[in-house]
Amino acid sequence: MNRIATLVFVGVIALGGCGPKMNYVLDTYKADELKVYSIQGQVWRIFDKPDIGKMMIATSVDTAAAEGARQGATFYLARDRWTTDPEFRPAATAYLAQRGCTITGGRLLLKTQFEYDYTC
Repeated sequence: MNRIATLVFVGVIALGGCGPKMNYVLDTYKADELKVYSIQGQVWRIFDKPDIGKMMIATSVDTAAAEGARQGATFYLARDRWTTDPEFRPAATAYLAQRGCTITGGRLLLKTQFEYDYTC
């Protein structure tokens, strides 16, 4: 299972882009921290760092791949999806609420990947 999680993690990072944000993601979040979370028919990948009060939430691999295909098919003229707080916050809020935690801040890391700060 760890091998699969690592492959999924590396694959999604490769889809996300390059640069300092990607280095931050690789340095901060590890594949063995992956939790799959489903809510309202949507599958999310969550990398939780309770020791520092941060989590990264990412769409499923299927959703990320479909978004890449959609962008490519429209020659990148279609509006980017999975890049705004309202697209990620409901799932992140529900996940954190299970532990009595609340979001205190957030930011887009890479397309299809958002990071939230939280407190419990």
